[in-house]
Amino acid sequence: MIDPRCRCRTIASLEGDPAGAYAREHLRLDAVATDGWSARWSCPDTGMRWRETYFPAWGAHDPQERLERLDRPASPPGTAHRRSWTRLMGIAITATVVAALIAEPILTR
Repeated sequence: MIDPRCRCRTIASLEGDPAGAYAREHLRLDAVATDGWSARWSCPDTGMRWRETYFPAWGAHDPQERLERLDRPASPPGTAHRRSWTRLMGIAITATVVAALIAEPILTR
């Protein structure tokens, strides 16, 4: 069952406190950079990968966070099937026309 908090298909990036909150509350931590300034996350529902980056905030108390999606959202369920079906229908129609032309040559005069 998909978590109702999952917004991985609808957002491309978040900044500041919302970025950290979304990562900690919904995503799964996969790796942290050795310097500690970035991390890789993934969505347990969609499998989409995310990168969280921390930028030093000069003169402020907390670093600025940025969370950005690395994967493009997949097609909604059913649309990939429709595209395949459309492609197959195009191939079938083309094959039928070619077969008809071979079976009955067009008279040139």
